[in-house]
Amino acid sequence: FSPALPVMSEDLSEGVKKLSVTPGKGLTGSTPANTPANPGKVMGGSIDAEQLTAKLGEDGNVEQMVAVEIFLATLPNIVQDRVKVLQQINHDRMALEKQFYEEKRALELKYQALYTPLYTKRAEIVQGKTEPTEEEVAKAIAGKQERSGGQSE
Repeated sequence: FSPALPVMSEDLSEGVKKLSVTPGKGLTGSTPANTPANPGKVMGGSIDAEQLTAKLGEDGNVEQMVAVEIFLATLPNIVQDRVKVLQQINHDRMALEKQFYEEKRALELKYQALYTPLYTKRAEIVQGKTEPTEEEVAKAIAGKQERSGGQSE
């Protein structure tokens, strides 16, 4: 069971569109009636431009982040605590996923280096730049027989 997220009302989205970020002064602008009216305050603390940028990253959506923070501020404290823990779990999962992709890339690079001589040799044979040695032919025949279960063709 996963609870559906509530849909934000038009009033909330209108209030969020009017919010602005002023360096050193935090968030300011109009807010819906059910959110704190203190400009620059979200979730009980002010957020200045540097903190906002750090929180969002370079490609973050300010309006979306502010809308979420305003919405979370309207929830009971126990629900806010759950959301914080879930956000931390998601952060931990993202850190593991980053580690996975770093290790996967390292493994791909390792095997790319191992494949390169095989691909080079194959290309030279296909293009007629080199001929296989007697040992390579014998190994290929033995490998084919092994793969076919010892049956001859």
